[in-house]
Amino acid sequence: MKKIILIGIGSLLLIISFYYVFFFIIKPHISLVGAKEILLTVNNKYLEPGVKATTGHKNIRDKVVMVGNVDTSKLGTYKITYKVRANKVYSTVVRTVKIVDNVKPVISLVGAKDLNICPNQEYIEPGYSALDNFDGDITKIVEVVKDDDTIIYRIKDKSKNEITTIRTITKIDSAKP
Repeated sequence: MKKIILIGIGSLLLIISFYYVFFFIIKPHISLVGAKEILLTVNNKYLEPGVKATTGHKNIRDKVVMVGNVDTSKLGTYKITYKVRANKVYSTVVRTVKIVDNVKPVISLVGAKDLNICPNQEYIEPGYSALDNFDGDITKIVEVVKDDDTIIYRIKDKSKNEITTIRTITKIDSAKP
């Protein structure tokens, strides 16, 4: 009975030793530097944070192969896979980079934001323009709502970024008779 218990304990120690040697000494370890998922605004530069790679206590960063690329001029989700091989064993890790348009468009008003006009004068629109960091000139799709004393300019780009600008109209008789 003692012999069976000793064989069992010996076998268990042998299995634990094998896993320790394989997973902590032989198998390469690879880990991301920085976040697993990176959110980047379109047209910004992507700076690769890199990875750490070791086998045992040896640095094998120079053996890491990076597969995939990021096109910061196009919206989308990109996967970058990092692979390393040591002792005939591979390890991989994946980073996700999301290129998004999260910048609101800009509405520029021609003339003053607050205008004074004569009470019996008709309001004449001085003009406006709308530019977006990704969609470009989107002036044609500005929604203009006229109220008695305000003009509301509203725009939403293709990525659903929205902005509203208001021009205030004050009817005042400032002309001397």
